[in-house]
Amino acid sequence: MNTHITPSSPVKISHRFALRDGTAKSHEQLDDSIAKFATLDLYRRYLAGQYLFRKCIEEHFTGGEKPLDETCNWSPLTLLDAIRSDMVDLNVAEPTQGRSTAPLATPDKSSLLGSLYVIEGSNMGARMLYRDALALGLGAEYGASHLTLQSANKNRWPDFLALLEQSDIDISVAITSANHLFSIAYNAFAGPK
Repeated sequence: MNTHITPSSPVKISHRFALRDGTAKSHEQLDDSIAKFATLDLYRRYLAGQYLFRKCIEEHFTGGEKPLDETCNWSPLTLLDAIRSDMVDLNVAEPTQGRSTAPLATPDKSSLLGSLYVIEGSNMGARMLYRDALALGLGAEYGASHLTLQSANKNRWPDFLALLEQSDIDISVAITSANHLFSIAYNAFAGPK
């Protein structure tokens, strides 16, 4: 007896896992450049890199023609003021510029969501970094207020992933954008040119 098999609809690959796999090398390179906070000096170096990175992305995402939340219904956390406060607490001079990288371009929803994947993922990583900062005697009131803000909302990552999965995007464009943002972050944490 022959059984007729109806072709199933194509399996939708998760945007999250496609982005994870497509950015694994860039992500690992960035993680390796951010040392565990074994000392306050390493934390100060991290703060300077975080400042350069957040300055780049916050200026980009708040200075566009169309607000980000209208383009893809999401707004990243603004952390620059908290980072500046943490830098003052620890006597870290405001760095002027990191190593050069091509400017961040996010002309469409696919690019925006690729960039946001990196930004929102950094909030998840902040939870681990916050524990390291606490071990150095830092916290919400002194030196690590930006990490407190990033760690506070545990629903942010799952909410973002739900938005990402529901969005109709060109995943290859999103991966390219995410990798570019990882390179901007890497260059910021690598220090002055």
